[in-house]
Amino acid sequence: MAPRDDYETKLAKELVSLVCSGGPDASYIVHGIVANGQVLQTGSQAARLFEAITNPNGAENCAVSVTSEEKAALKRAVDDAAKYQDPTNLHGP
Repeated sequence: MAPRDDYETKLAKELVSLVCSGGPDASYIVHGIVANGQVLQTGSQAARLFEAITNPNGAENCAVSVTSEEKAALKRAVDDAAKYQDPTNLHGP
């Protein structure tokens, strides 16, 4: 695994752990990881992060409740991360 891939995987895993911890601040953490660019930093793992946070019946069994606005913002960040992963996109999102 390349160093960047390893970083992205570990960051996504840690963010899922924080968001899905069931703590009272979980929705604030979702807002924060979108606002401060951490979703973008998960790169190739951004889609997995999105799925874990927004699918309460998924493998992560995430208990966070996200509003439709938070879900949309998270999805935009995931889409932007995918654009950065596209080697034909020289300008970013």
